[in-house]
Amino acid sequence: MSSYTLDGKETTNRAGDATTKGKTRWEGVALVTDLTRSMETPRGNFDMKSREVRSLSEDGRTMTVRMEFDTPRGKQAMTVTYDKVAD
Repeated sequence: MSSYTLDGKETTNRAGDATTKGKTRWEGVALVTDLTRSMETPRGNFDMKSREVRSLSEDGRTMTVRMEFDTPRGKQAMTVTYDKVAD
């Protein structure tokens, strides 16, 4: 589990051999998190930078999370959508 503040202050989360430092802030109606994950691997240590942008549809029923990663193997992007289930 990781936790972040929403005011742009840096937070640090640890999981196994990885340390993640992140800053989360509001950009208009989107919640933006910039992360740097430092990992220790058998092939050496490396950092991976990423950005997550969360936005909510106007009707409040769909959340979209756009993730972009700068990895040792190049840039990657992924988009995930979550739909609210009827009550």
